[in-house]
Amino acid sequence: MALPDMSPEEQQGNAERQAEETLALQSIFGDEVVTTDHTTTGHCYQVCLPVADVGAVVDFRLYFPPGYPSRDPPVVEWQSARRTYDPTSAAIQALSPGLVETMLPVLATIPFPESLQATVQQAWSDQWEANGREVVVFQWLDWLQTYLADTAWANLPAFEQVLSNHLHKARSATTSPPEHASPPLPDSRTQPDPTLSSATLDASRLIVEHLHTAPATAFAKLALPSIVAGGRIEDRKSVFVAHAARVRSVPEAQHVVWHLLQDKRVARATHNIVAYRIQSDQHMWNQDYDDDGETAAGGRLLHLLQLLDLPNVVVVVTRWYGGVQLGPDRFKHINNSARQCLEEARWIEPKTKTTTKLGRRK
Repeated sequence: MALPDMSPEEQQGNAERQAEETLALQSIFGDEVVTTDHTTTGHCYQVCLPVADVGAVVDFRLYFPPGYPSRDPPVVEWQSARRTYDPTSAAIQALSPGLVETMLPVLATIPFPESLQATVQQAWSDQWEANGREVVVFQWLDWLQTYLADTAWANLPAFEQVLSNHLHKARSATTSPPEHASPPLPDSRTQPDPTLSSATLDASRLIVEHLHTAPATAFAKLALPSIVAGGRIEDRKSVFVAHAARVRSVPEAQHVVWHLLQDKRVARATHNIVAYRIQSDQHMWNQDYDDDGETAAGGRLLHLLQLLDLPNVVVVVTRWYGGVQLGPDRFKHINNSARQCLEEARWIEPKTKTTTKLGRRK
């Protein structure tokens, strides 16, 4: 739809320049990088831009409004960033199909926080200003590849290194179940094992099953972090409630979960899904999750924390099953419950539309 005051000649000129730019972009980058999707209000392009120097891809959408390029710049909607990897490599072929499905997408994720988005958008806006209302997307994409490779992701570890570090950590946790296993609901939830002591708690892992029956003496020397409670989300008699706390070690995260489990209603819940993300130094992260029987939910919760680029936090989402299966909606409620809790704690900004128009600065 053209702007009310746009002449037919201007409208036609914009359409022609958009078509020419589309052909040029797909010729230069390839159809697999820039995919066209025509909409009623302009053109939409799905961009999967490779950053070959660091083995990564950034995904976003670009919208060409009717006023582009004569009046308005393109509109960007950020989606995700990820490392690339070879699924036929020996390291990946050695993994079980379950781990490939649930673990690799999490490990491949690269945080693309709002601060980085703002930096890119400001640079693009400056380029739009300097370009004099001419087509600008090739310049944007070329600049973004260089900026990510040389600056933002200059020290990004390769996926193979991330996977190797993760598997090494899993092998070192000899007292724990296999990495990212989803343990069945244990009998000890209703009949605690009186022999369980603090010695059975692995300080490098957080496993909800173990914390159900851990004694108070296991945390006698730890101060309990402040815990924030989120609101309720209800759907078809299922209830979701999230809690979150700032932590700086796995034992602190364990203490938070153990404390929540002292509430009998929480302890009797169908699932207590946990994810934590702790920054040990500038480049090293200690992060993990426990599905507590809700397969794939913990990995998705950790993925949310990674996308938010939120350090030193543990999130627990408790679900009470209402007797009606929710299907994929349960994952949406788990992540929304966690996000709302983090917003209430004021650790992240309230969720807004991610579509941002790159206009002229005032």
